[in-house]
Amino acid sequence: MSSKSSKESLSQNPNLVKEMNKQLRGLKKVIENMDKKRGTIFLEWMKTQNKYLEWEENFTPLKLKKYKRVK
Repeated sequence: MSSKSSKESLSQNPNLVKEMNKQLRGLKKVIENMDKKRGTIFLEWMKTQNKYLEWEENFTPLKLKKYKRVK
């Protein structure tokens, strides 16, 4: 895969948008059928995962603190 296509947004590909919507509809049905406790826990987990995915977009490993290894 070229670097150009890896920078391309999913929303620019109609087939991927169609598949995404299909998967989201299926996930919505699964969540709607969960009991209240499980659904609440799952939605909190999903909220956290979304934050991680957003953070990952701007992650720069060079900004991490460098630690010295002790032998």
